[in-house]
Order: sequence, then C-alpha cells, then structure tokens
Amino acid sequence: MLTCDRRLEPPALFITFTTYGTWLHGDERGSVDRSHNRPGMPLRPGNFHLRRNRHALLRQPPFILGPRERTAVDAAIREVCAYRQWDLHALNVRISHLHAVVVGDANGKRAMNEFKAYATRRLVREGTVPPGRRVWTEGGSVRIVRTVDELERVCWYVNMEQGIPLPTA
Repeated sequence: MLTCDRRLEPPALFITFTTYGTWLHGDERGSVDRSHNRPGMPLRPGNFHLRRNRHALLRQPPFILGPRERTAVDAAIREVCAYRQWDLHALNVRISHLHAVVVGDANGKRAMNEFKAYATRRLVREGTVPPGRRVWTEGGSVRIVRTVDELERVCWYVNMEQGIPLPTA
C-alpha cells in the first residue's frame, strides 16, 4: 500500500465535542481526563459509581440534538467556516456530539469555542433552546492533522464511521 506523507500547511484540526451531560466521567465508553488525554493513550475506564456521582452533579438535564438542532448546528459551523475562511473538510453532527475537520488560521481551542458559540446562538435564535440552557460540555478534543494521509483517514472516520446517517429537519 502506498502512503503519502505530504505535509499539510497549515495542518488540519480534527475537533470533537459533546453535548452537555451526555458523556460523563465513568461512562462505559471511557472518557478523557488529565491522566488519560494523549493521542493513542487508553481512555479512563468506565465506572458505574463515578458516572452516577457525575450525573448527580448536573445542573440541567443532558442535552440531546434532535433533527432541528442538528440542522441548526451544522449550518452554524458552516457559517463560522465561511466567515473565518476556514476550509471545512468534514462535518458530522450526531445526537450527543460532533466531529469537524477544518483547515485555517485558527488554533484548535479558538475554533472549537467559535463553533460552540455560533451553534448556541443559532439554536437560541431559532427557538430550539431557551437562553441560558447549557448545550455543550466544557472543553473537547482537538487533534492536529499534519499529513494528507492522516486527513483522508480522519475525514473517512467522520463521514463513514459514525453510524447510520441521522435525519435532519
């Protein structure tokens, strides 16, 4: 199999973040914390008691993205990318999280925060979320994608390995 190690300049950003309360520490899928936060490192294992304790700390119910909300979030992220002149290579908005792959002049934390802010404003403006409702968890994941091969793999993962396509509004 041929591989291509052509470098991306600037590198792409693979951004993932979850909706509020849907993926807590202790979740059976594993989670990321200060001790489990490097690429390739095992996730923090599931723990029923920890998850139950984290759930009890939630100030609002978990937030699930329905078809209308997914459509609004998708449009908001595309709006950010157009405004900032970032190239959006892949986007998949799911029920409890989203993945985006972008190339542009921003650092990952800034891009993720802008995605969350634009999406939240749009959800409020469209009336699907009341003002003050927590929509997103704090933080998220930003991975730097440095080569064309990595970009192709990450885009495949985002577009093809997230399960069945979800209905939109």
